[in-house]
Amino acid sequence: MILTNEKIRELTVGACAVYEENDGLRFAKCTADQLAAWKEAAAWCYGNAVGSTGVRMDFRTDSGSVTFTVAEYGKYDVKIDGLLREHYEFREALGHGKINRITVTLPEGIHRVTFVLPSHGAGGVISSVEVDDGAFCERQSYDTKVLFIGDSITQGWNTKFDSMSYAYLVSEALNAESVIQGVGGAVFAPSTIQPIGFDPDIVFVAYGTNDWGCRSSYEEYRNTVHDTLAKVRELYGDAEIFVISPIWREDCGKTTKAGTFVDCCGAVKEMAHLFGMNLIDGDTLVPPIMDYMADAVHPNDLGFAVYAANVLKNLG
Repeated sequence: MILTNEKIRELTVGACAVYEENDGLRFAKCTADQLAAWKEAAAWCYGNAVGSTGVRMDFRTDSGSVTFTVAEYGKYDVKIDGLLREHYEFREALGHGKINRITVTLPEGIHRVTFVLPSHGAGGVISSVEVDDGAFCERQSYDTKVLFIGDSITQGWNTKFDSMSYAYLVSEALNAESVIQGVGGAVFAPSTIQPIGFDPDIVFVAYGTNDWGCRSSYEEYRNTVHDTLAKVRELYGDAEIFVISPIWREDCGKTTKAGTFVDCCGAVKEMAHLFGMNLIDGDTLVPPIMDYMADAVHPNDLGFAVYAANVLKNLG
């Protein structure tokens, strides 16, 4: 039995826009208006704003197998009852009419299937989903709604498995329907904070490490943090908002035009307090040891696991 596009949409979470294309449904983490805002505010990271970070089909089924047909390159994770069971990497763009099939076999009974679309690249395109004839498929139910806003660390840059980013891990721990708007290279940018058709109970904001390298002065850094968090407060004032200050990076001892890394982290903390937001000190999240890092800036899968565990400790 091949699921209809309407059913695939129903079973998919994390997308702020869905486009019907010749090869299937393309899912996007940002709205078209947000993409335009990123293109104007920080053109260098526009390509990372396009994509399906955080988008996954998440459903319960009694089918004996599920086959996903995809028409885009990237990494795909399949979890059964919350445990990663399959990992696929398609390294080249497929082009119109070219597809890859991913089939998973399920034990007898009802099981949760989570099909994670790529966090990087152009994004995931689902051409079709096939289950056993007569099988039931029901969208996963959630306990809360969470929005993650941030840069490449929120996007899960340099993880082996896209489902191992801190945002994914926190989502799973909270059994949350989430939108993960991590954008590699992103900075505090007020114009990108826009309505997305999603009403979160919790919002995480995690920028600042890229601003430290590109802002022309400490004042510019501080003012941009202020203006962005003001927009977050205005748009999501009914949610519980957590601001995560930048985590340790290998070169944090140097000074840029924006000042020292410590000073810039301090500006993020100051503005979080100013707007009455919950502060999570990034310095307490990941050990300052390169074994926990994929490179000088981004945690590896181990680092993200520790990051997520320490974020959860801050939620009470």
